Amino acid sequence: MHFFKSPVTGKGGPDAKLMNYMKQHNIKFSVHDHVPKQGMRVNCSTCEKLGDIAKSATKDTTSKAMKVQQMATAMKVVGAINLAVSIAALGIAVHTHYRVSSLKSSVPALRTEAEGLESAIGVMARRCDDLLEDISTASLVRLQDSETELQKEFKVILDKYIVFKRRADQLIRTARDDKEKAEITAVVSGMTAAVGLCVTILSCGCDCGAGVAMGLASVGTGAGGWLLSALSIEECEAVISEVGSLLSIADSKKSDAENQYNIAM
Repeated sequence: MHFFKSPVTGKGGPDAKLMNYMKQHNIKFSVHDHVPKQGMRVNCSTCEKLGDIAKSATKDTTSKAMKVQQMATAMKVVGAINLAVSIAALGIAVHTHYRVSSLKSSVPALRTEAEGLESAIGVMARRCDDLLEDISTASLVRLQDSETELQKEFKVILDKYIVFKRRADQLIRTARDDKEKAEITAVVSGMTAAVGLCVTILSCGCDCGAGVAMGLASVGTGAGGWLLSALSIEECEAVISEVGSLLSIADSKKSDAENQYNIAM
């Protein structure tokens, strides 16, 4: 054991009771009676070792403090960038969801239009049947008038079908574009939420309050963007499915009407 004199009082070493105890138990000790001044080399291996240990400890502490500070700065920068990206993604998700909601609200009108087209085709089908029945009994003038009316009616139905098909195709294309945009936004939002969680954990380790705050904000914003994008994707798929079904039925009805018209004419 080593004891050192105080640089202030000049006193040092064990008291009498402790000294007797160490002597009785053969505990080696030494009292260093020198009081080194700053910058002065001491001719004592123990003191030099202790000095080196103190310098090394100070250097390690300083190095660790610098690393923690650098980590905190890095977390602030990464957290700020990630938060900005997550906010931008949330804005895109909100805009996309608004577009999808507007798109979804136009489906009932298209459904009504499809029902009107189907009804018109039904009326024309009955006219075709009537014309076929009148061929053997009606006069030539009456048959010509019926054929002229049937041609006009068939043209009206074709025009309605063309307009309906154009609107249906446009809805499907828009829904697919919005779905693709929502899928990209969902991926970006999910990534920002994951990065925000990492920033939060690392910021806690380096005691960076700003990093923790930005990380948590990114987690919340990213999660919100992901949920909103997922909802938009689901609604887009529903629009595509329903409009596609209406278009398929209209195509079938239009094909039947063409066959009946060709037979009647």
